[in-house]
Amino acid sequence: MPNFYFFDFGDKNVELFGIIMRTRNILYKLSKRQLHHLDISPEQSTILKVVKNSPTPPTPIQISRQLLREPHTIAINLKRMQNKELITLEQDSEWKNRLRVKLTDKGQQLCEKSLSPDFFQEVFQDLTEKEIDQFKSTLEKLLASNMKRLKTQRPE
Repeated sequence: MPNFYFFDFGDKNVELFGIIMRTRNILYKLSKRQLHHLDISPEQSTILKVVKNSPTPPTPIQISRQLLREPHTIAINLKRMQNKELITLEQDSEWKNRLRVKLTDKGQQLCEKSLSPDFFQEVFQDLTEKEIDQFKSTLEKLLASNMKRLKTQRPE
């Protein structure tokens, strides 16, 4: 396997972090290319999936927390998605100062189109089923441990 990480920092953790970040960037670019013809971003596609899979219409803050994104980032995307008629922002029936996000028919259709199984299969085609399970487990462990760290550490 070729070494795409050209820098030797002498520290496996620094190198691993770099590989993760570069892989994330490549996957983002591939996703962006895949979604270009639908005129949505990878972030918007993910928001559509979250709204579609929520048992009740989520609030913007619930989407923000689930995706680990800043509320203003979600708000900007929701406004753009509303302008494209992919979602509606409706006032909560119980809490008048709370909005609920709902998919429109157009949003539902785009969500289905953005979930191309071929794309995801191609991205992970070089991994065996066992490697995918191990990788998923490792990433979940890394995510959980660093979520705890993020909650307990104060910004400097």
